[in-house]
Order: sequence, then structure tokens, then C-alpha cells
Amino acid sequence: MLKNKEYIFNGWNDKAVLLFHGATSGSALLRPFANYLNCNGYTVYGVNLAGHGTTKEDLAKITYRDIIDKAEADYAKIKSDFNKVYVAGISLGGLTTAYLTSNHPEIPAFVTFAAGMLLSGDVPKGMGESFDSDYVFRTMADKKGMYKQYHVHYEYIPLNFYAKLGQMSANFVDNRLAEKITSPALIIHTKDDSMVPYESSQYLYDNIRSKEKELMLMDEGEHLFVLNEFRYEPFEKALALFDAH
Repeated sequence: MLKNKEYIFNGWNDKAVLLFHGATSGSALLRPFANYLNCNGYTVYGVNLAGHGTTKEDLAKITYRDIIDKAEADYAKIKSDFNKVYVAGISLGGLTTAYLTSNHPEIPAFVTFAAGMLLSGDVPKGMGESFDSDYVFRTMADKKGMYKQYHVHYEYIPLNFYAKLGQMSANFVDNRLAEKITSPALIIHTKDDSMVPYESSQYLYDNIRSKEKELMLMDEGEHLFVLNEFRYEPFEKALALFDAH
């Protein structure tokens, strides 16, 4: 998982963005977005969620609270150096972003890509084939282009990790944490997402209390549209939101 080493891209506008990747991958997943923001002046922190960027055994050990706690620690560290810290995340990183913004109304704006707000706890479609009683296998061998370069994920994924995602989602929904979110929001999803249905982002949009919010539903682009030709407009809209706040 060397490609998923955490990184900092230093900018010049005295504003920072904290990025959260999706389940089983790592910080590399949002590097194209990080590069785009950094070229426009932002200092960007690409971090790994708890249990990610190391070993499958680490992923098997964590609880969903560990994901939230590490995100909180990453945010606190960056906030000590910047007055304005924006947050963005994809899939599980979108759920993590929602948790963070529900607890920090001072966050000036946030963006979610294909947010995993309504996770069942089952192994999602396309996340691998059974390997044994403890792991599923998801190959890296068939990836090409930007997917090969940036979507670096565990090939052996602990089955118990998916149950923890379901618990994390259920805790957010059951405690109505979306209603605590008031920061300006840009929520983006594709209608052809076969891994996380776009109703997940619709839920987030419908339940947050932000006075300024936008739901952008694209007809195509699939789950990882941040790595294909459909990424340009979402990146531009995200930058515009951050620039405005």
C-alpha cells in the first residue's frame, strides 16, 4: 500500500482541504482532486482512514468509531494551523465527511462524492469474490489508466469490515446526525452508480439543515467518477464552493 502514503500539498491561499477516500482504498484515490485544488492555491491533506494504507489485518481490527476518531484527530491537527479547513470525501469518505461536519459547524463548506450514507453491512456488488470465511478477494490486476494508478486497494478484504460500515451508517441515521449539519454543501452522485445507489446522497441532501446546499446528480460516471472523464464539472463546482466561502 505504498501508493497510499498520506500526503500534504502546500498551497498559498491560507486555506486547507481535508480529503477522505473510500472503503478499502487509500489516500491516492483523491490525488487528482487534490492536485486540482492545490493548483488553485489550497493546501491539501490526503489522509488514510483508520485501518487503511497498511495491512488487511489492521482493517480487520478497527471499529467504526476508530474511523471517526482518526478523522477528528486529523481535522484537529490541521485546524490548529488554518482558520479555514474544508472537507471532502468519497463513498465511505463521504459518510466520514458527514460525521465530521455534524460535529463541527465551523467547517466553512463540504463536498461529498458518491456518499455512502445508507450502507447495509453486506458485501456490496463489485467488491470482490469469496476467498475464505474471513476475507473476500478483489483483484487489482484488471485495472488500467487512472484506476490502476490511483485506486489502490486491499485485495483481501475482511468480511467483518462490511458489518462495521453498516453499523457506522446506522448510527448516523438512527441518531439523525444529518440534522446537525448546517455548513454549505455540495453533494454529488451518479445515477448509474452500481456500488452505492444515488438515493444515499439524496438522503443526505434531504436531511441536512444547510441553508446553502446543492445536489448534483449525473446520468453517468459510475462510482469512481473522480477518476474518469466525468470528474471535471464536479471538481470545478467543488472549487467554486470553497472559493465562495
